[in-house]
Amino acid sequence: MPDTKSPLVTTRLHEHVAVVSFHNPGRRNTLSNDLLESLVQTFQSLPRDRVRAAILRGEPDSGVWSAGHDLREVAAGSDPLAPTSPLERAFDAIHRFPAPVIGEIGGSVWGGAFELALCCDLIVTSPEVRFSITPVNLGLPYNASGIARFVERLPSNIVSELFFTASSLSAERAAQLGLVNQVVPAEELGATTLAIAKTIASKAPRAVAIVKRQLGMMERTGLLGAAQLQRIEAERAEILAGEDLREGVAAFLAKRSPRFDGCS
Repeated sequence: MPDTKSPLVTTRLHEHVAVVSFHNPGRRNTLSNDLLESLVQTFQSLPRDRVRAAILRGEPDSGVWSAGHDLREVAAGSDPLAPTSPLERAFDAIHRFPAPVIGEIGGSVWGGAFELALCCDLIVTSPEVRFSITPVNLGLPYNASGIARFVERLPSNIVSELFFTASSLSAERAAQLGLVNQVVPAEELGATTLAIAKTIASKAPRAVAIVKRQLGMMERTGLLGAAQLQRIEAERAEILAGEDLREGVAAFLAKRSPRFDGCS
């Protein structure tokens, strides 16, 4: 089967392994709505009868795996974490993909890209990688389903530290906490990830798929109830309409320190 390409996402098949690469040229692989829609379409269109493992990677020439949300779109009034947003749809597409997805992370991960990495079933990184979740730097209220995804993968006190301080997590520390499966030299990253994917692809695909499905069901049992989620979304809507988010995004784009007043 020939490779399929789009301006923002490239898919390459190695027998039963799909390597999905996203690339936002000149924008440090930011997760623009167009890029995220391309990711959704890619995972929905992969031949499920053929692909037994997938690798999700950012093109390495960007210097980072992804710098997170495209803040120009946030500044234009887009809520990147709305339940129907392209980012949430990308999370869902990866989560629902029946074969395991391996995150091949060869550069640092910021903001919403951290949660995108968490959607992968396995993560392999190089030593220099750092993970940061930075909504408090922008005044962006994170959503409950996203925080739940972090709590599923990390101890709650570590999640608190990451969200409260916007400090970063090293690849070594992430491995110690069980978030990362392997940390390998940068020059070995692609080969290591592909070898893992090929090992998975060599196993019984239906048996692998049902394990993935059951693990996903078990993770979701810890989510908040519908009424709680609705209340949180109502609070998020109030904050999104306030000044702090606008100030945080404007300060970021102007490369200055934000001046938050905490008012909605």
